[in-house]
Amino acid sequence: MTRVCARRIDADIWPMNPGLGVSKNVLMLMLVIVSVFALVALYANVQKLRRDKIESATFIPASSPAASPSSAASH
Repeated sequence: MTRVCARRIDADIWPMNPGLGVSKNVLMLMLVIVSVFALVALYANVQKLRRDKIESATFIPASSPAASPSSAASH
């Protein structure tokens, strides 16, 4: 007795139609999405290159607080 787990599927049951493809609307949407990603990547790289010119930090050391007369008298 032979048990069969799955039956054989013949590829000729579903004929492939080479004329079917991606519709123009879907293709345009994909091109818009890819273009937006490319523009965002370009903008990010330009900002990365300009970061040194845009951002600058100046550190000024804080002076030590002067001792108040009331705290010096209590010690």
